[in-house]
Amino acid sequence: MHEFDKWNELKKEIDKKEVNLKFKQRDIVFMHIGKNVGFEQNGKGEEFLRPVLIVRKFSNRYFLGIPLSSKEKIGNYFFNFYHKGKLQTAFLNQARVFDIKRKKFFYGRMGENTFERLMNEFIKLLTPLKREVSPLGQNCKNIISQKNKSSKYIWFDLITPKSVLFFNPIIQELKKQGKNILITAREGQDYKEVVDLLRLYNIDFINRGTFGGGNLKDKLEASIHRQKELMELVSQYHITKLVCLSSVDAVRVAFGLGVPVYNFYDIPLSDYKTNFKKALPQARLTIPLATKMFKPFVVPDEVILRFGLEKEQIIDYNFIDPLIWLKDFKYDEKYVKDIYRKYNINRNKFTILIREEEYKASYVNKKYPFLYEILPEIYKKFDANIIIIPRYEIDYLKKEFPFAYVIKEKIKLQHLLKDVDLFIGGGGTINTESCFLGTPTISTRSFISHYDKWQIDNDLMVWTNDKKELLDYVKKVKEGKLKPNVDILAIMETNIDKLIKEIIS
Repeated sequence: MHEFDKWNELKKEIDKKEVNLKFKQRDIVFMHIGKNVGFEQNGKGEEFLRPVLIVRKFSNRYFLGIPLSSKEKIGNYFFNFYHKGKLQTAFLNQARVFDIKRKKFFYGRMGENTFERLMNEFIKLLTPLKREVSPLGQNCKNIISQKNKSSKYIWFDLITPKSVLFFNPIIQELKKQGKNILITAREGQDYKEVVDLLRLYNIDFINRGTFGGGNLKDKLEASIHRQKELMELVSQYHITKLVCLSSVDAVRVAFGLGVPVYNFYDIPLSDYKTNFKKALPQARLTIPLATKMFKPFVVPDEVILRFGLEKEQIIDYNFIDPLIWLKDFKYDEKYVKDIYRKYNINRNKFTILIREEEYKASYVNKKYPFLYEILPEIYKKFDANIIIIPRYEIDYLKKEFPFAYVIKEKIKLQHLLKDVDLFIGGGGTINTESCFLGTPTISTRSFISHYDKWQIDNDLMVWTNDKKELLDYVKKVKEGKLKPNVDILAIMETNIDKLIKEIIS
């Protein structure tokens, strides 16, 4: 029997049902969604079932619902979230009216904060069609509880994985002190690291704007749109200050709205000296607008002063950034073994973890080929497990390096970093994490920043852009002749209380 015929027979039985089932907004229920036409979502199995999120209840008989899928999708038409520990995708573009007769069984409820984020994305999808009309009513236009509109908020804009890890301990402490926190983030096609990390650590956020990609025109267009979206969002809140890690869009919006900007240093120069020809765009567009500028001790005051700030606006802290989230780190051996088991990795072999450079960032002129070119030779020469943590496209890496294990999901990377024999990184933050966790670290970044230089000078890591030298370093690591000098880290202490005092003052 044809699938459509099977569905038509089942649909006749479903229509005969007499129901008086209770349901409410945010419920997730399995529905007989049916066999449908073209690109419309279908149900699965003999009963054509699919989970559906109840968005708006119209009566005791029917509601507006959004079909869900366990297959991840990226883009403006989709919303990814976790339910019962599993990734789910809401197909925002497939919202439709359902009769409760289709209900098979109750599956759970979406959390209130997750639902709020989803509704923001749903409204954004509908807005270009007709701004003044919403199927959910005018009260849902901004999805902000009336009781919260007069409350004071500290706004954090988290647009990089580092910003999520760095600010999370600060945000949690501020919440303990009763402070209201508004967190915004962004994602884009082939770049969802930030939102994946936020979800991994169960941090509530509102997604605004996208990542512009590698093209400068696309970056500018994405930035303009994101600033507008951020302005519309934060204007609905009583924001007392913005805290960020050199977020251009958020700083511009906050400054334009008269909100104090508390900016944290994030590589103002692609250099470890004070050559301002190498000042990065983020630094030029954020530091001069800062009310307060926070920086680690390794960065000379001169760097910040030359951007136009006064000495009293500079706040120093006596640690390298990753220590703030690594100071209480506890290695989980089982977590790592589960990763190895999932990817069928033989940990008895020499194991190297790889991280590519952020080549789509505006401060990297082109894709840096050095690390890519040497990987096949490292694999063959040292009979090593090559594990790659992707920054952008996963499929490309799988095709380019068929011998490597490409981690496809977001993981708590610190545990894997702690376990592997060697880390080779084209970035900054994970390089530093690796050093601090006592793992031999080779940096292949295309430039050396101030904190890179401090780590190199203190024998925490080595740097190279030469293939032969890289092979020599890998050989030394395998022979146990290249180990980080972690003793230098013993004198460092994080003082979150000092930072929080400066933030709330």
